[in-house]
Amino acid sequence: FFVLGRRMSTALQRCFGVLLALLFAQVLEARIVNPETEAFRKPPPGWELVFEDDFDSLNTKVWRVADNFSHTPYVTPPKTAPKELQLYTKDEVFIRDGTLVLRTRYNPDEVKKYGDSGRKFTSGWVDSSVAGHGADPQGDGFRTTYGRVEFVAKVPQGSTHPSIWPALWMLPDPTTTKPVKNLCWPAGGEIDILEMWGGINGSQATSSVHFSKDAGDPKSCGKKNDIFKHPVAAYPDVKHGAEPIDFSVAYHQYAVEWEPHLLTFFVDGIKTGTSKDVPSLPFYLIINTAIAGYYDPPAESECEMVIDLVRVYKKKDYSAKVEETETRGTNRLRGSQE
Repeated sequence: FFVLGRRMSTALQRCFGVLLALLFAQVLEARIVNPETEAFRKPPPGWELVFEDDFDSLNTKVWRVADNFSHTPYVTPPKTAPKELQLYTKDEVFIRDGTLVLRTRYNPDEVKKYGDSGRKFTSGWVDSSVAGHGADPQGDGFRTTYGRVEFVAKVPQGSTHPSIWPALWMLPDPTTTKPVKNLCWPAGGEIDILEMWGGINGSQATSSVHFSKDAGDPKSCGKKNDIFKHPVAAYPDVKHGAEPIDFSVAYHQYAVEWEPHLLTFFVDGIKTGTSKDVPSLPFYLIINTAIAGYYDPPAESECEMVIDLVRVYKKKDYSAKVEETETRGTNRLRGSQE
């Protein structure tokens, strides 16, 4: 009996060891850390982390995957040239090796299944809005007023083509705009942390701010009312001799520090520009790749934008101001509008 008991004890120990090994493997699998982006994970001094997603899975309580969504009309009258060539579909958004992948491809047969006979490409769009542009949303999404917003991403390989248009940006939560809900663009404002138009301007990473003259006027809508004149930031400064960068080769960090009276934009920790035209409403996050119709479309191929990390930080001394802003629901731009 003693020998039998000892053998059973040894067998239990082995079984327990196997279980521990499996559990440890599952923990490692559940938390994938990309060594290529480790340098971007150090928190900035003076900021407190309030949101993080490193895409071990797709959190549908935060992210809404667009399906059968086009964002803009195929043709905007009186113009006859198409404005954007892509249709956003759910199949172009997926998780791979701990990253969020947004695929863009020539896919006319799939577009036809959705009943769109004009566009020829499908692409990916995710956002953290309340409602989204696809299936019934779960959870509340994510919104922030002020803070530091960071994306760590590789832009699409086709970004050397001028029509490929990746973007990391923010829009106001339509439920909070004043004097009416669902205030039209650009009266609610827009923060573009990254936009890139292929080979245009030497493949620069640009940042912009859109808004109208009177942010409280619901009639202040459309491009004709957009005060935006040119990007407030562009990196690298190729116009003054800086070497162009292929942002699709490696991961880069694109960030904005959104403070009550100033927007400051960064690429890889380098300050690239500022704006004193500052929104003061809760904004949600958007990740997408469009295909601009202003140029000849790319070849019949595909490309991907890969997102490894999204983080949002807050400063403690902003908490009272944020609470006050969300309570008032004001839509007035701060800074130069005061």
